[in-house]
Amino acid sequence: MLINKKGLILLVLTAIGWSLSGVIIKTVEMEALPIAFYRSAIAGIFLSLCSLQGEPFKPNHHSAYMAIAYALAVVLLVVATKETTAANAIILQYSAPAFVFLLAIPLLGERPERRDWWVLISTMLGVLCIFSQGTGDAIDGIIYGLLSGFGFALLTVLLRLYKGRNPVQTMAFNNLLVALVLLPWVWDSLMLTSVEAVLMLIMGVIQLGGPYVMYAFALRRVLARDAALISLLEPLLNPVWVFLFVGEIPARMTFLGGSLILGGLLLRFSRR
Repeated sequence: MLINKKGLILLVLTAIGWSLSGVIIKTVEMEALPIAFYRSAIAGIFLSLCSLQGEPFKPNHHSAYMAIAYALAVVLLVVATKETTAANAIILQYSAPAFVFLLAIPLLGERPERRDWWVLISTMLGVLCIFSQGTGDAIDGIIYGLLSGFGFALLTVLLRLYKGRNPVQTMAFNNLLVALVLLPWVWDSLMLTSVEAVLMLIMGVIQLGGPYVMYAFALRRVLARDAALISLLEPLLNPVWVFLFVGEIPARMTFLGGSLILGGLLLRFSRR
């Protein structure tokens, strides 16, 4: 089956947008939690406006579970990017498929195929490579990155478990709830300079909100496997932007760990 060209373009633009998180987080002189707050608040408003024509969103306890998982994924990714290299943070978030295979056993009753276990093994080896370089405070960022991957995996499983809801509305609710929860923690840090305001607007709309809308439309046109493959552009481009604009160079063990994690995913999802 040939991939739909419009779907391909949307997926590539989505990956490029998502990949901008590292360079913006590293560039802006703000603490992690205010960045996470503004990113989610702006994305939540943008996504809400994009889904006004749909059926009214009715949150329930399932929505709360998904919002908690989403909060783990997005907030801890920002914290991890501040605490360690952008490459470590984004690559560790892409350990999520390994967690998905494991969480799907008790929550969905889906057992991993034989090839899935190879992804689990390569992911564990890759994570060990990245952890081997962590010393002192740097290890905190690596742990946050891995927990971000777990949160993203939990969100993925819950979205499948409670499927049938408008994905854009769900993501709008998730982001607004994250912003609401973070508000008391960042209340004294809400003042922004003009440059910070522009960067937060870019994060909320161009880096997170807009790409998610494109991703939702792309999934209607392409296979989930193809979407997963093209999404791997994000962890590849993220450290490239950081290197070009910030000068941050990942460690050798990050390259090795990233090759194991992303290589395992590539082999898993490219197999016909």
